[in-house]
Amino acid sequence: MQICLGESVPKLAKGKLIDMTLPDCYNVTYVARIVGQIFEWAIVMRPRRQARVFALQMLYQADMTSDPIGAIQQRFWKTTKAKAEIKTFANLLVEGTLKSLTKIDPAIRKAAASSWPVHRMPVVDRCLLRSATYEILFLVDIPATVSINEAIELSKKYSTEDSPKFINAVLDKIKDTACNTVDLKDFNTSRGER
Repeated sequence: MQICLGESVPKLAKGKLIDMTLPDCYNVTYVARIVGQIFEWAIVMRPRRQARVFALQMLYQADMTSDPIGAIQQRFWKTTKAKAEIKTFANLLVEGTLKSLTKIDPAIRKAAASSWPVHRMPVVDRCLLRSATYEILFLVDIPATVSINEAIELSKKYSTEDSPKFINAVLDKIKDTACNTVDLKDFNTSRGER
């Protein structure tokens, strides 16, 4: 018997019966081994990580369509429920990333292999790199290692098998040269403060 995406699996967690949906198809005999990971993924996703997932989805839409970002955000939030803090951070990442592409793309291009231009990267990798680079270069209250680790974790979930290594290498180089890339007046915080 298999349990697939969208099927509900009741589990006892911390003394409460919860309704948990598995992310992929799993053989029932293996569910017990992975329930801890699934519980963390499905139920206890931290607000910042959820915001990064939402930002990735909106950046992907922006990359694949010619729609203005305002229209993409409006459509996205119309169909997606989230707390105000998650929406605020996701919107900051999306708007800041797109506004700062003139500094972000050259930093990625310089850190990546010269024979691998940004426009030829897989779309998910490109969006993750751009968003994480925005965090590293412009959001002074988020440690670069946090931004890198979050991008790696998202790439494990949403991109190819080789993406985590590639993203780690590129972002690590960007982190090392970040202080030479952005002017002090361009710094921001994750709460949108200058």
